[in-house]
Amino acid sequence: MMKKLIILVSLSINFLFAGLYDYKYNVNSKANVPSPALSNLLMYGDFNKIIRFDALQFNPKTNQLDENSKEELDKILKTIKDYGDKKIIVTMIGYTKHVETNNEKIVRESSFSYKDIFPDVITKDQSNDESLSYAKDIEKYLLDNGVKKDILVVETRRGDEKAYTEGTELGKDLNHRVMVTIYEPVKKVFKKAKTPQPKPQPKLIDLKINYANDSDIIPAKDESKVQAFATFLKAFPQYKAKIIGYTSSVGSAQYNQDLSYRRAKGVVDMLIDLGVEKDRLSAIGKGESEPIASNATKEGRLANRRTIAKLYK
Repeated sequence: MMKKLIILVSLSINFLFAGLYDYKYNVNSKANVPSPALSNLLMYGDFNKIIRFDALQFNPKTNQLDENSKEELDKILKTIKDYGDKKIIVTMIGYTKHVETNNEKIVRESSFSYKDIFPDVITKDQSNDESLSYAKDIEKYLLDNGVKKDILVVETRRGDEKAYTEGTELGKDLNHRVMVTIYEPVKKVFKKAKTPQPKPQPKLIDLKINYANDSDIIPAKDESKVQAFATFLKAFPQYKAKIIGYTSSVGSAQYNQDLSYRRAKGVVDMLIDLGVEKDRLSAIGKGESEPIASNATKEGRLANRRTIAKLYK
């Protein structure tokens, strides 16, 4: 009897935490970092409505959508289709259970009895693959049922944000899920100002794109960030974007100036391919100027090989 009571209390706590689900949307899948400006715009921009749906649960043993979540998925599809041609953004974020910590990784690499110590731990790579596959499955279902790809944003948060405590097997399983949110932008009516207004300051967007040394190719893992930015620009046509590229201090200043421009131009070209009007975009290269980290370290040079965006109205 006591054992049943403990399980009931534990599950009640799990569902209580699930009911309090409310997070800052973050297009960067790393944990414990401030939300970039793009994330804040998605979460706190001018929206007529933000609709969050119940979690779509996945079976971690089969990686298939749970039968009990199919009704919720059909509800999501109907809600999207009810918008017709209205501009909306639909985010699908995949999650898993607890991800291996650095300390657990050290034990795994040094112990033959790792599975006895941490029997249920999965690595970051495993979690990333599983959570991304969950979100991709939902995207495919929506695409197969007529939803336009340019309104969909797929992301993964791995096991970094648990909605349920993991004191029970049920709690662990329930953390394998996809959270779907619909953002309905406000349709603004602009009126001519009666008096001159101060020039608005540009909003700085860190696209979180870091390049390999001497490369202007956008890494495959970062293409979704450009796609998310394109979705935002198409939802908010009042904004123009200036894409700015940078390099580390490796190489000559003239070469780095050209390389930084090619990085910015590559992002602009991808945004145009994704449907953003050409006259709303411009590319600038600033070479090795304005570093954000020390060029004396490998990590610092990687951070400096980047592109950012400035938004103007």
